[in-house]
Amino acid sequence: MIQIVLLVLGIIAMVRYPRLNKIAPADFPAVPAESVEQWRSAEKAAAIWLIVASVGVFILQLGVGFLLGFLMALSGSPAKQIDSVGSIFGFATLALFLVLLVIAAIAGSKASKLKKAAGIVWPIKHRPQ
Repeated sequence: MIQIVLLVLGIIAMVRYPRLNKIAPADFPAVPAESVEQWRSAEKAAAIWLIVASVGVFILQLGVGFLLGFLMALSGSPAKQIDSVGSIFGFATLALFLVLLVIAAIAGSKASKLKKAAGIVWPIKHRPQ
């Protein structure tokens, strides 16, 4: 179940990232260009951390799951030994995900503060002509 949540979070962040790349200071004429660039940079950093936290941990879990399954089939050792290693790894990846999620939240909070301080309203409902 956690893998599905990780994948959905990663997809949401990946969809958002290209929209962040398209933002230009001209989209916010009332805001200084430097403020827009600082905010956009902070938003992109938050999105990247969220992608690493979600998709990166998902791929890590998937790879280790296949590796543990392969080792169990190859060695013929009791499933209990492999299950204990899998449980330890499961807790470790959950901890890694939470740490990366906290880093993403800190970056997102910084971006939110920059956005509020500059008076940026995003997403833009309509682009100026």
